[in-house]
Amino acid sequence: MRAFSQVLIIAGLFILSVHSKENTKTNVIIILFDDMGYSDPEYMGGEAQMPHISKLADEGATFLNCMNNAKCAPTRCALMSGMNSKRLGIQGEAGGDFIENKAACIAEVLGDSGYTTILSGKWHIRTEPMEAGFQFRFGERYRASYFKDSVKQLMHQDQSIDKSSLPDDWYSTIAYTDHAIKTVKEEAIDKNKPFFLYYSVHTPHFDFHAPKKYVDKYKGRYDAGVSEMSNQRYQTMVGKGIIDPATWKLPPLSHDGEQSKVFNWDDFNSKEQRLYTRKLEVIAGMLDVADEQVGRIITMLKETDQYENTLIFFLSDNGACAVRGKYGNTKLDKMEMEEIAQLGVPPYAHAGDSGSVVAAFQNTPLRGAKQSLWGGGMRTSMIVNWPGNMAKSATEAYVREPVQIMDIAPTIYAATATNYPKNIGERTLNPMDGSNILPLLKGESILDREFVFSYKHYRMARKGKWKVIASMKDEKKYPEGHWQLFDLENDPAEMTDLSASMPEITNELRQKAMDLHNQYPTLERKKRKKPKKDKKSKEKKIKQSQ
Repeated sequence: MRAFSQVLIIAGLFILSVHSKENTKTNVIIILFDDMGYSDPEYMGGEAQMPHISKLADEGATFLNCMNNAKCAPTRCALMSGMNSKRLGIQGEAGGDFIENKAACIAEVLGDSGYTTILSGKWHIRTEPMEAGFQFRFGERYRASYFKDSVKQLMHQDQSIDKSSLPDDWYSTIAYTDHAIKTVKEEAIDKNKPFFLYYSVHTPHFDFHAPKKYVDKYKGRYDAGVSEMSNQRYQTMVGKGIIDPATWKLPPLSHDGEQSKVFNWDDFNSKEQRLYTRKLEVIAGMLDVADEQVGRIITMLKETDQYENTLIFFLSDNGACAVRGKYGNTKLDKMEMEEIAQLGVPPYAHAGDSGSVVAAFQNTPLRGAKQSLWGGGMRTSMIVNWPGNMAKSATEAYVREPVQIMDIAPTIYAATATNYPKNIGERTLNPMDGSNILPLLKGESILDREFVFSYKHYRMARKGKWKVIASMKDEKKYPEGHWQLFDLENDPAEMTDLSASMPEITNELRQKAMDLHNQYPTLERKKRKKPKKDKKSKEKKIKQSQ
């Protein structure tokens, strides 16, 4: 009997020992979608069925006014570093070097604090992810791809995967999810370690492609045309309480952010109309399958008792893309109606890009699109879900206070009780530009914030309800830029320019925008010497082993 009691005591001590080693630090997941329009998600008024992300929104805090950097690479640099992308010397595809610009990646900081750090999906930053602190990496280096044939530079760790070795039904969104779940479970949960997962899918970036069963669900859904559907989205947003129709009027659809090329559905012939509705069917299918994959990750968290201990962010890197013509990189003149109806599903061709018509609809009820600093280019909703750490006032009503993508890194450090270091190795770090927004999750306010952005020929600054924006493109007509001022409290759609009647606030914000642009000149892309690697780790083509 005494021996049996001793066995029970030893067993109990073992259980206590194992329990004491369980992870108590907060896990972190960033879910980043690519080129998603402001009203594309179901919880924002979109048509695609997205029950898992909608549930995250229902249970979490939904921010309606998160400013990104209007373009893939600048946004991702700002997201990962907490610094304005202009300070990182990035405009378009060039620049974005963390080490040269004395920045630190979230993975680097959390990794040094004992976190398992995982990238599943697109990277699109000049500093390589393994050099930026990620311990596990699987995904495209820069470009978007979906099915096997479209793979461009798929990487596993620091090695390039031979796409011929991928299964014929390979689809990136599903494959990234497989990698994320497997790696989180095996390299973090099974080892009682906290984890940081950066889950960065391509959806719905061009070139549009999705499995047929998802796209078929939306056949005919957009046949009413983009003008009517835009109004329907607007009314849905009014019904959800996202929009106050007294102050936020629906702007006309336009091919450009300057509202100089307004269009209506009846302006297009039957082939054009079918192309636009088909693109939207495929986009909805892409969002549908991506939501399903997010659901798999949520299920894994709940099955492993990690959901209550995980801080989740969901957002888009910029608005829908209008830069590749009104047909979105499709040769409509060479297509028949039957061919158009088959676009976007195997074995048929991809459905191209949004183009200016579809992008304008996706960004309802904002003007402008990707690569502009109008709302449609740089404004995204953002879900923050952290069970047990949010006030009812933040989860039962929308958070309307403006935030920016640079706020995510400092918020993560605050939530995980991680100190942002002054140095990493021999590198002295610059301070971050973002702010900790945990007070907003507690129902508090963050007052007197200013937001300043510069991207290519656009300049923008915001203070309180005032926003100035300028295009510096037409130097002959506007030698010092075409500066406009908007009262976002009474004109969220940015339709009424007040610069002529309010020159003082216009000039004040104009100066702030120009100060940022002039202080950090855009760097020319140049090669930087990378740390020497062991010959065995040298980048090479490998067979898929995921």
